[in-house]
Formats: sequence, C-alpha cells, structure tokens
Amino acid sequence: MKNRILIVDDMGSMRMFLKTILQGEGFELDEAADGIQALAKCLGATPPDIILMDMVMPNMDGLECCRKIKDDKLTKHIPVIMVTTMGESRQKVAAVLAGCDAYVTKPVDKSDLMSKIRRLLSK
Repeated sequence: MKNRILIVDDMGSMRMFLKTILQGEGFELDEAADGIQALAKCLGATPPDIILMDMVMPNMDGLECCRKIKDDKLTKHIPVIMVTTMGESRQKVAAVLAGCDAYVTKPVDKSDLMSKIRRLLSK
C-alpha cells in the first residue's frame, strides 16, 4: 500500500512543484489550498500518512492547522512537515510549538525533503 502525502499550500504552482518532486517516489498524492481543506481531508475517509504544509495561507494558516491536527486524537499521529520560505529561527520555534515534526525551507532541496519524509514515515 502506498503512503499518502497531503500537500497543503495556497500557491498552485508550489503544490505542482512538490507533486512533481514526489511523483516518482511511489507516493499517493493529495492536495489542499488552505488549512480548512487540509483538516477536512485529515478527517475524511482516507487521511494522509504525512502532511507537507505551508505556514502562510489564507483562511487558516499552517500553524493553526498544525495545532488543530495535533490537538485532535484522530489526527495527532499524522506527521506534519512545514515547507515554507520563513527560515528565521523564531518561525521555526513557532512551528515546533504548533506541533510540527520537521521543517523544510523553500526553495526545497529534494534530498532533504525526502530524508525527512522517509524518517517520519518509518516511525
């Protein structure tokens, strides 16, 4: 069975970029444009095994969405990797405090992203 990755970013071009990186790696891919859609997919019939989430999005940002995922007993086990342009230490601390499991800055380095995904999926 393929691992399911949910890509959450308000920029369609970034979702497409991440899908292009991950397509050849044997994952089943899904996407959402904001935290509200991401939460719905996490609570849906086929929740993701891991989430790649942008921090800055409309409607519900990545930090709030991550907190909600980690606060819910049905979804708290799902690893969240923040994928963001925000590389300052205070943003990284905020992401960790929100419950994220890993942090990747844009532009995304494929080998860094893949190593974090594989590490989190092997837990």
